Amino acid sequence: MIKKVFNNQGIVVKTGQFNENGSVITFLTDQGLLSCYAKNINKPKSKLRNALGLLNIVNFEITQQENFKHPILTHASCEFSSTITNLETECLKLFIIEALNKLFLYDKFKYETLKQIVKSLNSKTDTTIIALYFIRNAYKYLGNNLSFNYCANCGDADIKNFRSFNVEFGGVICHSCQNKLKTNIINENYFKILNEIETNFDKVSFDSTLYRKYSYNLFDYLTSNLYDLFDIQQRDAFNFYKQILNLEKI
Repeated sequence: MIKKVFNNQGIVVKTGQFNENGSVITFLTDQGLLSCYAKNINKPKSKLRNALGLLNIVNFEITQQENFKHPILTHASCEFSSTITNLETECLKLFIIEALNKLFLYDKFKYETLKQIVKSLNSKTDTTIIALYFIRNAYKYLGNNLSFNYCANCGDADIKNFRSFNVEFGGVICHSCQNKLKTNIINENYFKILNEIETNFDKVSFDSTLYRKYSYNLFDYLTSNLYDLFDIQQRDAFNFYKQILNLEKI
C-alpha cells in the first residue's frame, strides 16, 4: 500500500461525523479546500479534539493511502485558537461559520483573508468592523466587487463627493452620479466607516456611540442585501448576532 505524507496549515471550516469515533474535517488552505479523516476524534480522550475547533488555525499532517476516499489526519497542532468567552464575539464567529456554509464560500474565500479575520476575533477590534470586513469580502468572492472608496459609476475617489451607497449600482456613488442615478442620500459617517474598513481594517476604532450606531445599520443593510441577492434565507446565527448588536444600541 503506497502512502504519501503531506504537511500543511489550514483553518477548520467544517466538521462532519463519519462513524462512531471518527469525523471528516475540512480545512481551508492556501491551496483551496482539503478534507481528511480524523480517526478516533470523537473519543473523550482524543488528543486531536481540542486542536480542531471551528475556525482554529491548525498545522496538520495527513497521509494519503491508495483506495481510501479521504487522506488520514495523523497530526494536528493548533497555532491559533478561535475559542471565545465574549458573547458578542462568539455570536459573530457563529455568523461567519453559518455564512460560509450557506453562501458556499469555502472554495472562493481566500485563505489569507479568512486567516486575518479569524485572528481579529481575539483582538480588540470592534466586532462590527470585523463583520463588515467579512461581508465586504463575501460580496467580492461571490463576484460582486463592491466599490468602497471610489464612485462605482464614474471612478471619483474624493470621499467629500460621496453621497450614497447602493449595492445594485456597485457601491459608493458620488454627488453628480447620485443625481443621475437617483439613489438615496446617506449619512457621511457611512462613507468614513466604509473607507476605513477598506483601507485600514486592522487599525479601525470607533470613538463614539453614534459611530457604532452607523456601523450597525450599515452591517444590517449590506448583509440583508447579500442574502437577498443570492436568495438565501437569513439564519439563526445572523439574527442572533443582530439582536446582540441591537441590545447595545439601547
